Amino acid sequence: MVTGFLLAAALTAATCDCPYENVDLVGHRGSGSSTLTNPFAENTLPSVRNAYEEGAEYVEIDVQLSSDGEVVLFHDYELDDLTDLDGCVANTPYSTMKDADATKGSGATEVVGIPLLSEALAITVEYQRILNIEIKVNETAGECPATDVEALVDAVLAVVEAENAGEHVFLSSFSFDALAFAKQRNAAIPVGFLVSDVDEAALIASAKRAAEAGFEALNPLNLSLSLNPEYFDAIDAAAEIKVIPWTVNQRDALVTMYEGGADAIITDEVPLAIEVRDELCEAYVCPAPAAGGESDSGGCASAPGSLPLSLLAAMGLLWLRRRVQ
Repeated sequence: MVTGFLLAAALTAATCDCPYENVDLVGHRGSGSSTLTNPFAENTLPSVRNAYEEGAEYVEIDVQLSSDGEVVLFHDYELDDLTDLDGCVANTPYSTMKDADATKGSGATEVVGIPLLSEALAITVEYQRILNIEIKVNETAGECPATDVEALVDAVLAVVEAENAGEHVFLSSFSFDALAFAKQRNAAIPVGFLVSDVDEAALIASAKRAAEAGFEALNPLNLSLSLNPEYFDAIDAAAEIKVIPWTVNQRDALVTMYEGGADAIITDEVPLAIEVRDELCEAYVCPAPAAGGESDSGGCASAPGSLPLSLLAAMGLLWLRRRVQ
């Protein structure tokens, strides 16, 4: 009886929660950017649904306003590269975009049009997940009109409210002003500041700026963090803010993001990211107990060799006594 109790206690002491299980995965543009090898076209409803089916906790999509004020899913400001249409999103009515072929450049075999934000939100609510809505802002007029930032943010929030989806939304943007305006309109919706900073000083400055504005996350380009994982600690020391790198598609980079301390990871390769997460947890060894006998609950089940020596010794003595008796 005593031996059984000690064995159970030892096994309990040797288990802990995997830290990587808490890292959410964000399907980039749904199930990834449009490529000829991707059977799902980016920013389309089949792509959004498939990303959730693959296991993504979040799906990231891009939104803009059509010429008639509808919030549509689309990444580029011009329609040419990703559809059978010409011209700018901002100059085209939704009635035209919904009947377009939005699968150009992908391996999709079924033609689908450009969807509305409301349709993507309906899928998100169905799966009880999170939709990461990137607010696309064309800063200056050129081939396409400059974005009316306040009009776009107001339209996005109106759709979210109409769909009763506030708990299922995360906003992101490269436009600091768009996120600040969104926070003024609805402070409860979390936001992430997208940046392309590559050096430590710039990342820290962006993190501080975002944190001071009440933003919940910094979304940095993953390249600098892959090369310099110590930047995670530097950002953490500078500001209380989550770090959600983009777009992480390679195994080595995914390992670095997990081990570096990313709070979530934006990726085109959700199945690979899940596979890497599972492998890391399977191999994870619990940290040694802290001074005073308290264990750190920051890891997965540890290897048998990490059982506390005191428990192993007690179990050995009891086994010997039973043999002698």
